[in-house]
Amino acid sequence: MDRSAESENVVPAGPNNPLGQRWMRIGGNYGIHGTNAPNSIGHYASHGCVRMHEKDVEDLFSRVKMHTPVDIVYDRVVIQRDDDHTISYYVYPDGYKRQSLDTAYVKKVLHGYGVDTFADEKSIAEKIRKSDGQQTYVGKVYDIILDGKKLDKRAIRKDGITYLPVDSLSSALRMEIDFKPEEMLLQSPYGQAPAISKSGELYIKDTDASGLFKVHGELTSDYKYRLTAEH
Repeated sequence: MDRSAESENVVPAGPNNPLGQRWMRIGGNYGIHGTNAPNSIGHYASHGCVRMHEKDVEDLFSRVKMHTPVDIVYDRVVIQRDDDHTISYYVYPDGYKRQSLDTAYVKKVLHGYGVDTFADEKSIAEKIRKSDGQQTYVGKVYDIILDGKKLDKRAIRKDGITYLPVDSLSSALRMEIDFKPEEMLLQSPYGQAPAISKSGELYIKDTDASGLFKVHGELTSDYKYRLTAEH
């Protein structure tokens, strides 16, 4: 990344400068810059540059160094993870006709965040059809720590309920669980609990973990869901 511009292309700073207060060249006449028309950000109004809000481009400008490599990726699916581990996704229109989408691709992207089972194919297909760039909330995701070891799947919190993956817990605890699909019921050596199916994967509410698995869990300040075996 070259933060300089060719001398003949310099535009005086001021409210009429279409490049805003900061310019970072990434090749030729293309660059990352601010704008005096913030309403144009996110629209197909650029000739190839990347426009940013002034506070964001000034923050970026203060962080990068000359000749920093830049990769520009064209991907219509954007995942947002908030500080509290809330996962949302956006599907944007294919303005340059470079990326067709299907539900499997969106599921694959969400899988990397551990929330793909909580986004059903019908809702994803509708999001792709709209491609409106609007936020779609999926859930809050937490690593599960059982007796100090991280499990291979995560806890998901949605609509005030925390869900735990049955197969991951049963495997970690070396406990055989019987599933009765006609009753949507799970049976362990300790008791029973209602099963909840999400995209074909079974979950239980965390409030049922004690009765089914004899474990107790809580969400800690570092956004991990810690389970301990009851004795």
